[in-house]
Amino acid sequence: MDEESGTALVSWENQASGYSKCSDTLIFNKASKKIVRQNMMVNHPQNAHTPAPTPYSAGYKPTTVKQVWGNHLASFGWQDVDRALLDYSDNSVLIVHNEADQATKSYMGLKEIRTGFANLFASMKEKSTHFAVSMTVPSEGPVPMVFNSWQNLASGYKDCTESVLLDDQLKISRHHMAVHYTPHPPVEGHIKTITTAKHVFEQYMSALYARDIAAVMSCYSKESVLVYYDGADSSSVSSHTHSGLPAIQTFMTDLFAQMAENADFDAPFVDIEEWPVKNAFAIWTSLSSGFTGCSETVTYNDDLKIANQNLFCNKQ
Repeated sequence: MDEESGTALVSWENQASGYSKCSDTLIFNKASKKIVRQNMMVNHPQNAHTPAPTPYSAGYKPTTVKQVWGNHLASFGWQDVDRALLDYSDNSVLIVHNEADQATKSYMGLKEIRTGFANLFASMKEKSTHFAVSMTVPSEGPVPMVFNSWQNLASGYKDCTESVLLDDQLKISRHHMAVHYTPHPPVEGHIKTITTAKHVFEQYMSALYARDIAAVMSCYSKESVLVYYDGADSSSVSSHTHSGLPAIQTFMTDLFAQMAENADFDAPFVDIEEWPVKNAFAIWTSLSSGFTGCSETVTYNDDLKIANQNLFCNKQ
């Protein structure tokens, strides 16, 4: 329990009932000492899932829409054209419409779609700090499809949406992308327009996925406190406190080094609140790097910098 920040993290288990390496993060009202927010992550056999295949493995054969879309977002994070093309075929069609100038371009087959993605990624000079996915709605059937919305303000993209249809082999058959793109150099003023916890936490998660140390450190201030709870040892959980920018940067640098294989990074649950305390809760995994279950709760100060962060990770 941290009295100053009004937060606490508890790790627990109930092996007899099948619960192992569980965590609770609590945010208290400092005056009344009542819980105003509680985030719980549990590991239980009923919640078990099959790890997503690593896209660059020899036998990459996704079996769900979620796995296909995870690879698609990975290609955006890394601006990797080869990775993007894994989920297309010579029968695929990509249509990109720009609302800004009403221009529409169509790309048919792998060769043309490669050109389309090469042009798209080349226009995204600023990716990890400002690329933010605001909504993803996958559907496994009866017609496999995905709806997605995103923006990258620093590169001139706003209010972008994607509608994707997949065939029975889970290859993208039709991909419709609507963007509002105005080319311009990165402008510092974009950062100043961000006024919500949602925006800054999306930036943090994008930086975490991209393992961009400069981008992730922009989320902290010299007063930030990060407490890391290591759940690798099933018999006990150790905690390590990192206060201020130098200590947090050292921790993050080490964390990113451990996430060397990050293609299957997934955040299946994110919840953000603006009131009464600006805070965010997320559960994420990076299975190929051994992170089988991580949860974190973040609270923000008035400048929308991370004030307190409790991060709990199970790593194999």
